[in-house]
Amino acid sequence: MALAALAGAIGCSPAFQTQPLPASKADRKFVEVGGFRLHFDVVGEGAPVLFLHGFSSFLPVWDDTARALAAGRKSILVDLPGHGRSDRREADYTPRGVAATMLGFLDAIGESRVSVVAHSWGASVALAMALAAPDRIDRIVIADGWMFADQANTFMSWSQREGVGEFLWEWFHDQHVEQRYAAAFLDPEAHLDDRVVDALRGVLERPGSLAAGLAAIRGLKALPEQEKRYGEIASPALLIWCREDRVSLPHFGEVLSNTLPDATFRVIPLCNHMPMVEQPAAFVNLLRGFLPGGVKAVGR
Repeated sequence: MALAALAGAIGCSPAFQTQPLPASKADRKFVEVGGFRLHFDVVGEGAPVLFLHGFSSFLPVWDDTARALAAGRKSILVDLPGHGRSDRREADYTPRGVAATMLGFLDAIGESRVSVVAHSWGASVALAMALAAPDRIDRIVIADGWMFADQANTFMSWSQREGVGEFLWEWFHDQHVEQRYAAAFLDPEAHLDDRVVDALRGVLERPGSLAAGLAAIRGLKALPEQEKRYGEIASPALLIWCREDRVSLPHFGEVLSNTLPDATFRVIPLCNHMPMVEQPAAFVNLLRGFLPGGVKAVGR
């Protein structure tokens, strides 16, 4: 109660983006969907695969994976609403709301049916897409997903409270970037240097980031209703978990595997929460064996 009173006294009220974001040399492609300007990229040609990053992440996390799959597959990388170089306008940031924006995004770029690879928070969006438009989702890959209400930690639970969340995020959102991302790696020093941290801090400091991030956390309050329907998802699914994941425990991958009608569960050792970064070869090999497309041998 004391924390709530302090938050109210401070009067924290993060604002969404209201003006167009400034252009950057790091920009790739843009398309507008439902009032949102979405930043995206396309790598390779062939069977379309949509990649959805996790919370407080951005599309470059998939760059190496997309290049590795480029022969025979078209990887579509997108900054989800409120993330990366996409807009941070006021909107529905529940998994269902973001899924609707992603389906609109596919319409805008002319893709009627795709496979989806989703990491962490992006998993809740991918599963919402499969529930909303099952005919448009070919296959689903979930990597260390966040898709159950029971996965919420204490900080997230407090953030979902009015007043308290504003106070916590004013302190937390862009002031502890390195510590937050270090917690996602088994060996942070091997993957987090000043260049990476500066890039992450740069996108988190864009106007509206705090409001959009908090809205996405609060949007997870919709998960209890969504997870009741996971058994309806008929698309074949590959669930990939890091054995040492401390962010999304492998237990939740097993639960999802037992819930989805057609799911395969695989564990990659020696990584925490970022298999595409910590164990890229093992991760890509699993994707190649599951996703449609790829280059066929001559004469076959």
